[in-house]
Amino acid sequence: SLRNTTSVKNRSTTIHSSNALLSDKLQDYNGGNSNTPNPIYAKATGRLGNVMFELASSLGIAVKNGRKLAISPVMEHMLSRVFTLPRKKYFTVSKPKRGTAKVVNERYGPLVENKMLYNLTHRPVELHGFFQSWRYFDIIPREHLLDIFAFSNKTRLKSLTYIDKKRKTLGDNTVFV
Repeated sequence: SLRNTTSVKNRSTTIHSSNALLSDKLQDYNGGNSNTPNPIYAKATGRLGNVMFELASSLGIAVKNGRKLAISPVMEHMLSRVFTLPRKKYFTVSKPKRGTAKVVNERYGPLVENKMLYNLTHRPVELHGFFQSWRYFDIIPREHLLDIFAFSNKTRLKSLTYIDKKRKTLGDNTVFV
């Protein structure tokens, strides 16, 4: 148990240190225009929760590779219905020309430990798969993830209206979690 606690503390310190080192790099990071050489392209697969993971993971992979991120128009459409998506700050919206991007497919489980994923220096890369592990985006500061996934005013208003309606129906002694 003591060894596990030390391991967790060391891992936490490592993550915090790498976040501090790369925070400046990410702060200056700007999706720029989609004509930037060799971007990482993210493609939407699945429903909202999956697509949220894909965006966060793709951003982490892009930052670890020193590359810009471009998300597909489908991904942008799905996410912008719920979140504010400050895209100019973190990514751009485009898709690769057919046959120009190398496809990296996460078909058989996480590629987090695969060093190839963090050495993508050649032509544009298109990520396929769910990429559902926090380890892909452990480098992205929490504040940046909260900025990306901030609810839009429309979503916030709909949620509050729903809760108020339920509160009136169920009474004030109801707790919403």
